[in-house]
Amino acid sequence: MIFRRIKAYVQKENWFAVGIDFVIVVVGVFLGIQIGNWNEARVSHVQEAEYLEQLRNEISANADMAQMQFDFVDRVIEGGRGGLLFLDGGEPCKTDCEELIIDFFHASQLWGTRFMREKYQETNRRGIPSHEPLRLIVQDFYSFVAAWETVNTTPPSYRERIRGYIPVDAMTELWSNCHEVSDMANEFLTFNCKAALAEIDLTKALAQMQADPELARSLRFWVSQNEFARMNFPIIIDRSDKSVEAINDHLGKSP
Repeated sequence: MIFRRIKAYVQKENWFAVGIDFVIVVVGVFLGIQIGNWNEARVSHVQEAEYLEQLRNEISANADMAQMQFDFVDRVIEGGRGGLLFLDGGEPCKTDCEELIIDFFHASQLWGTRFMREKYQETNRRGIPSHEPLRLIVQDFYSFVAAWETVNTTPPSYRERIRGYIPVDAMTELWSNCHEVSDMANEFLTFNCKAALAEIDLTKALAQMQADPELARSLRFWVSQNEFARMNFPIIIDRSDKSVEAINDHLGKSP
């Protein structure tokens, strides 16, 4: 309708009226574009907030896993050090040999579940976080985790070597009652198989272990790897805490 009116004004050479209607058209188009941009920005902001909440939850879950791995590694180191005392001591096992076998078995463990990255990969692909300082904080956490997983997630030579000495019946008890996995992710090392192992003759296996100099060398390497891991888990947890805090601040929420 407004274009018909402008046409009529032109025919009448009413240039003032033409100018007013032209301004109305331009302002209307401009406001329409601005409102469209505002709505698009609002929807984008809401979507980013949802993705950031999912990312925050993934980081928090990774922090919880790191704490569990810290406790897990503690037991691996304790078992490894107990095994080294026996291997380096040169004396045959006379008492509590089942505990020694458990030590050797626990020392051969490594955490089988990797840190979660799915939400980070998805958000990163979408350019989220769009806030550069926040993006760098989150990136710092995931970069450290990616580099970190090469430290003690590769099976060591000790793992296969020691299990070649442990009798099959003993390994069955060790897997059944001295190793647990919950929720298909969290692993726990226990001593619940001790009584059953006491019924199995372990003297020959322990003597063979002690006679193998390479076993002690490979165990020392694996213990040292886990010592390094234990030193760095607090860094993972600290960086995850900083990432969660930064996301909460960005979302305007308290931790």
